[in-house]
Amino acid sequence: MRRRFVRTALAFAGRGNGAFLVSCIVAAGAIAVIAAAVLFWDDSEPARNFGILLSLSIALPVALWRIILQARQATAAESSARTGASAAATAQREALDHQLRTGAELVTSDSHPARIVGAYLLDRLAADRPGNYDDVVWRVLEASDREP
Repeated sequence: MRRRFVRTALAFAGRGNGAFLVSCIVAAGAIAVIAAAVLFWDDSEPARNFGILLSLSIALPVALWRIILQARQATAAESSARTGASAAATAQREALDHQLRTGAELVTSDSHPARIVGAYLLDRLAADRPGNYDDVVWRVLEASDREP
């Protein structure tokens, strides 16, 4: 029975659940110590104090370990969220730059409808991002002007 429990525990820990498994084992050990102190010793105050002290000496390091583990997990989640936000901002910037390139290509086209579509794209870009693209759109439209 004991070997089977150890094999199951090692298999469980091998799947990345080691922290939880150790916490459970230590908690079970602490409960067993308290139960032994209550059941097998007489109702003496030193026996009770020893059981409480032993339980605290086991539970306190485990609790601190869990706090440190949770702090590390929170830091990793925060870092992942920052990376995701940065990737989203980069993707949005690339989409806007693509719209600028496409509009500039269409404005310089020989086809009149294509020039209208390009001007519309550039106008939408300048309207959506007034602080960033106003000057660039104005320069592109000014450079593509073919009439004197």
